Amino acid sequence: METKKVPSADINKKSTLFLAIGLLASLSITFVAFEWKQYNRGDLMDLGVIMDDFDDIIEVTATKNSSTSTATNSPHSR
Repeated sequence: METKKVPSADINKKSTLFLAIGLLASLSITFVAFEWKQYNRGDLMDLGVIMDDFDDIIEVTATKNSSTSTATNSPHSR
């Protein structure tokens, strides 16, 4: 790197300071975003009453698995 005309204008000396300030700012914004509370409850916040009718439960029956007949006819079993 070539020398500067004014050594006090070199920002590489303070790059860790700029990195720390950037990390602090982004961490602060993230923390504030997670802790933000919203007290205005409109009509969209009310989900209403959920009607749970479990009378229509379908019985699950066991079925035969026909994988044994297809496994003997596969080309990889020779």
